[in-house]
Amino acid sequence: MKKTLSGYRDKYGYGYEHRVWIHVPAGHNYSDNADEMSVVLKDPAEFADRAVPEDILDVFVEVQENCGLGSNVSELSYFPAEAYEKFDNGIMEAVTQSLGMETEEADTNAVRYVSRFTRKAVPEKIVWDLSTRASRREKDSFYWLEAAPSVNQGIITASVDAASNTIRVEPDENVKGDFAIRIHPDLVDVSRPVSIQTGNLTRTIQINPSGEVLKASMLECGDPKLACVGKILYSSIIS
Repeated sequence: MKKTLSGYRDKYGYGYEHRVWIHVPAGHNYSDNADEMSVVLKDPAEFADRAVPEDILDVFVEVQENCGLGSNVSELSYFPAEAYEKFDNGIMEAVTQSLGMETEEADTNAVRYVSRFTRKAVPEKIVWDLSTRASRREKDSFYWLEAAPSVNQGIITASVDAASNTIRVEPDENVKGDFAIRIHPDLVDVSRPVSIQTGNLTRTIQINPSGEVLKASMLECGDPKLACVGKILYSSIIS
């Protein structure tokens, strides 16, 4: 994950702010909201690179068995941190001694971290890598773009120039299927004609704000800042 997000940030030159922590010892459902410092792996990418080739899971299952907690691997990550001192000490020893990985203390408080940033509900430029869509996500939208779950390959790059009331949309050759541009009042001036550009094609459209679209959008996101008043299908632009 860290490599993926860092790669996107380097490629596009902005965004994708992130931190990746692997807490030791801790499993699933660990809340990064403590005031004190937390013990984490110094290099989480090392764990990811070594996990499968070295069958690291077996090392942790051995700790589980030695603590009399059985050998059901599906339960391995669900023992709450600090609930079993022997288990916690065993995992720490396995990580730092058996596997030779370094740990460090870090401020992993997620609330403090995200509070440093201000969300831009309608960014001027978005890059949607459709291959990264979460399969169980119920919403079909990504900021001011929208596509059915079946549209899950390729990259759509979209930007807006507020001064000229122009939206440029460029799907790459791997995008198979239709998608929509969601029209937000903070994106363009809906009282003026909106120009949609893709490739060498330009379409000028007068947006008629729809109460039905607004209502459906509000029910979907529950956030006035994300609600749209119209949609334009990409297929209607290029047809």
